[in-house]
Amino acid sequence: MFSLPESCAELEERPDVFWSSNIDDDSCAASLVNDCTIIFDDAFFRRVMDAACPAPNSPSSTTTEWIDILCSAFDNFKIKAQSIENAEHRLLISETLQKLLFICRVHLARFEIECKDQISAQNASQLSELVLKMTDILPTMVMTFEKETTSRRKQLTLLYFEPIMRLLHLEPIAQDSMLIPQIDNFLCLCIKLQDLQGNFEADLVYQLLSYDHAPVVVGEFFVMLAAQYDDQSVLENTLDKLTTTVLEWTDVQNVAIIKRAKLVSGFIKYLSTKSPRSLAWNITIITKFLSSPIMQLRQVVMEVAPPVIQVFLHEESGNDPEAGPLRSQLVFNFLELVQKRVNDTSHFVRLRAVGAILSICDEHALIRKRLEFANIAVEKMVDRTQLVRRQAMRLMKKLIETHPPIMNTLSLSRKLWSNSLKKIEEQVPDLTENQDTLDVSAVEGAGFDKASGIIDDGFLDTVNNRNDKSDTPNQQNIIFNTQSTTKEQLFAAHAFITFTLKFIDLVDSSIELAQILLSSRSKTDNLDAIDLLVYADAFNIDSSTNGIRSIMHLVWAKPDNDETNSVCKAVVDTYRDLFMQAPPQLSAKDQARVIAENLIDLSRNATQGELMSLEKLIELSVTSDYIPVSVVSRLWGLYQTAQPIQISRRRGSALILSMLAKADSSIARGGVEAITRIGLNIVNGEVDIELATHSCSVLRSAIDNEDGIKRLPSDYRLFAEICKVLLLPVCADNPLDLHAKSMQWVHLAKAGLAAIHSMCDCPPKVYTELMKRYTMEIFQSRGNSKFVRKQLFTQSVFLAGEIALLNLMYLERCESEFKQKIRDSAGVNKSTPSGDNEDNEMLGLSNEEDFVDVLKELHEECMLFSDRSLLKPYAQIVIDLCSKEANNPLQGLGEYDSNDKPLGLLVFSATQTLSKFMCVSERYCKQNLPLVVQLMHNHVSSIVRSNFILSLSDISLMYNQLIDAHTEVLYNMLKDPDDKVQRTCIIALTFLILAGQLKVKGKLGEIAKVIVHKNERIAKLATMFFRELATKENAIYNGFLDMLSTLVHDKSLNEEEMKNILSFIAGFIDKDNNVKQIVKKLVDKLHRCDSERQYLAFVTVLSSLPWKMDDETKQLISEGFVLREISDNDDTDMDDGISDESTGAESSDSDTQDEREISKSSKLDEHSEDTKTNSETTSTLTATRAGTGQLADAIEDMRIL
Repeated sequence: MFSLPESCAELEERPDVFWSSNIDDDSCAASLVNDCTIIFDDAFFRRVMDAACPAPNSPSSTTTEWIDILCSAFDNFKIKAQSIENAEHRLLISETLQKLLFICRVHLARFEIECKDQISAQNASQLSELVLKMTDILPTMVMTFEKETTSRRKQLTLLYFEPIMRLLHLEPIAQDSMLIPQIDNFLCLCIKLQDLQGNFEADLVYQLLSYDHAPVVVGEFFVMLAAQYDDQSVLENTLDKLTTTVLEWTDVQNVAIIKRAKLVSGFIKYLSTKSPRSLAWNITIITKFLSSPIMQLRQVVMEVAPPVIQVFLHEESGNDPEAGPLRSQLVFNFLELVQKRVNDTSHFVRLRAVGAILSICDEHALIRKRLEFANIAVEKMVDRTQLVRRQAMRLMKKLIETHPPIMNTLSLSRKLWSNSLKKIEEQVPDLTENQDTLDVSAVEGAGFDKASGIIDDGFLDTVNNRNDKSDTPNQQNIIFNTQSTTKEQLFAAHAFITFTLKFIDLVDSSIELAQILLSSRSKTDNLDAIDLLVYADAFNIDSSTNGIRSIMHLVWAKPDNDETNSVCKAVVDTYRDLFMQAPPQLSAKDQARVIAENLIDLSRNATQGELMSLEKLIELSVTSDYIPVSVVSRLWGLYQTAQPIQISRRRGSALILSMLAKADSSIARGGVEAITRIGLNIVNGEVDIELATHSCSVLRSAIDNEDGIKRLPSDYRLFAEICKVLLLPVCADNPLDLHAKSMQWVHLAKAGLAAIHSMCDCPPKVYTELMKRYTMEIFQSRGNSKFVRKQLFTQSVFLAGEIALLNLMYLERCESEFKQKIRDSAGVNKSTPSGDNEDNEMLGLSNEEDFVDVLKELHEECMLFSDRSLLKPYAQIVIDLCSKEANNPLQGLGEYDSNDKPLGLLVFSATQTLSKFMCVSERYCKQNLPLVVQLMHNHVSSIVRSNFILSLSDISLMYNQLIDAHTEVLYNMLKDPDDKVQRTCIIALTFLILAGQLKVKGKLGEIAKVIVHKNERIAKLATMFFRELATKENAIYNGFLDMLSTLVHDKSLNEEEMKNILSFIAGFIDKDNNVKQIVKKLVDKLHRCDSERQYLAFVTVLSSLPWKMDDETKQLISEGFVLREISDNDDTDMDDGISDESTGAESSDSDTQDEREISKSSKLDEHSEDTKTNSETTSTLTATRAGTGQLADAIEDMRIL
């Protein structure tokens, strides 16, 4: 009689006995197909074995055919087995099945040998078909084994259990979607009925740690085992063995271990998605992964936390009264572990931990945990990793969004909730008396589980019980019907309102951090912070208003190629959604009114920095067609309405129109008549200075060269009206108001003159007439009082400087137009056949050079030194005024003498005009440069000192050779006692150095000291300077040793500050050659340091540079500082330059884009300064040369700060 176990055992020992010579026997195959029970005959069985089982790796064309025959025989067997009911045929059926399965077992052995290294596509197909039929019939065989003895049953089952398990190692088999479920079903039967889990668990652990496809294959098996056979013991034992294995891994750098850890984490994640309940009840085993040093294992625990917690929260307790408290305790313990992991050393684990909290924070059952979750979000918003910060902001958004809509209101306004709390406390005084125990008693009484922090749904029903007669959800306070509301309900409501106010406190903290992240260098941080602030604003959080205003400054963000993820575009889109769109149910007229009022509100009480950003924002919005024409019409309507309106609204409309006009000049041209009638209207000898200023700003944009609009003649009525306004003296009842109005007049004068310059075809004619009128009013008019004449004289001094600069700009405009005509003429001549082309080109060049020389003569000599020039007297006047101020600098800006004379404004005007005259004439500049230096050093006013710093910056752009002798003076202003002066100095130095206008050799150390300045803004400007300087080729490297020497010998810096500076700057030296050069010099001098401070500086630099420290250097550092006697031969200068083929920063070309970026960042640092102070610190920086135009534009933008 055939014995399957004995035959299989022989197959394992001597497989060659069963390999046939591959004799083709068609009659044998046909007989087997017709009647599979014929194989019961031993002689026929031997014929089948000879024909069906060729040796491994032998060429055989019949293998596929015999597999088909075996599959047909299995199908035939199932039919016959169903038709045989007589017990006497049991032996026939059993032995037939065993023989068929043994042939399959021989084939499996053959495939195992052939596919030991790699399985071919043909073998995979054959094997899949064979195993599919086997696994279809094997469950029937397993069921028949129940009548055998336990040992016999287990032996028979293992004959197929083990080879099929080995088949799962093959990836093609594991990827067969039809085959795997059958194999899993067979394995589940073997484990469930034959108790084979001991063998299986060890093999599963081996598979999980060895094969890339194993996580899914093994996971699918456990899903079936749990779903269809309700067995959890195998998974528990497997996880236990797996945990024991993985916790032995300690080498976090081992690639093989990391790969295995990824496979384990993949298996756990698969289980969490397909069978979270199975994983949930084994979570105590999984949490052991948190003690592993392998990041992937700790990370996967955080990833499976959400589904596991949701299983515990939503699973029914059934009839077990202890199940609920047990689940609550499991949730509590698991949440504690998750919350601790937000501070994990790996940012990936921190990211997953915050993500896990994000996934479950909307569970109402965890409402008491929301404050802890919100606190985590606030803490992680300052995480050192950007990904974690992003996840933290998403968590805060989710907490805001899912805050229970208590009292039928979605608003999180502090005022709203505080009023509600106050009302409850007034109506029920007992609440305030029991404040200490209120939270516990109310919360526990309302349905909280104190131990776990889990709340039942009844609590929300309790606190939501309010007066339903209220019509609007967002009221000034939340109304309660205390007549029908029980005291317990009021206690619960009081507890929840207190809870909400604490939550609002945390939201306010997150908004503050989001505003800080708006200035981050990371684009993703900017976008996420914008998203959070907009979300907070949607829920009426009070502190979000300032955050929304802060978003505006990101309009200056550096553009990139990713238009879909641009910070600037996000800002524009945000403001469009918030302020430039009206409810669709309104009429078109009402929509225009709403948008116009929104824009005016944005400009109200805005700082100078915010107005600059708003102007840029509106310009981009107009370009993107976000502001419809109806809004412009509405603004013009507000501007020129005859109805009584608030003056602030009229001024606001003028301001917004001036911003719109810069983007579309046609807006300004359409309102010239209205501006003349309204904005420049003089009533009772006075004019609204602010309205007139904004009106002139609108006119300034009326003429656009690209539109081809011709400028207006100098006798145009509009210019006369502007001059009338500028001729009005500034008057006020007290000195402080007079000074404030005088500074407003300064802005009016600049805007008015700029409008004339922009619109007039020959502005010098208008300027000349204006200065003549001023002279007459000052010296010839008998109707003016002495005070008025002095005020007009002060104003004329300021106008003289501004006109000088505008004349210079007009000459440059003439030069540009003349050159364009020359180029156009040259183009015509080239297209005309002529034999004298070269002579004509030479003649044109000569004419151009002559024209340029004439223009230079005009502004260098004639403008300030010609007897016919109206500015010549003022050139001497400002020298006299400034000289007097230098000799007796007791009258600072903003101070007045006993007669209340505006001497402060006179000094301001004189110093401004002196600086502007020096930019016009090199001769004048050379004569008065010592006076400027003296005032910059000694004047009592910080504003004057700041302005002269910027004046030197202007002069360096114009006449760089004159500043070389005074470079030391400019650097010394970094030591000025006033923070405003230091800030101005670091900004000016940044521009000049990046533009290559100022040498930095030996001076970088002075700027480096500012990195540890006590004023955070100034320190930030210094760090920004070095970041931008690092983009220049070898700039920091070339001056590093000079800077090191300066810091070492400066005793005003303590050692900690010196270390912070050196660590920061050394981080910018990353080129291998540069690092090697510096390391070589410092290591050579390390043993010859003459002080412990110098030794500490060297060690700090060596520790901060990216190089691998050798053992000798480590030993030298470990010995510490030892004072050694240095011979003369060994004494070398530490400050020797480092020779390198690369050029220094001084020879680098100017990077205009970087300069503008710093300009805009500087604006962000300054935007909160008072507008009045900003106005007083107006500098003289102006674009004066075509070669430095863009840089000068950037500095011009900065001057308002």
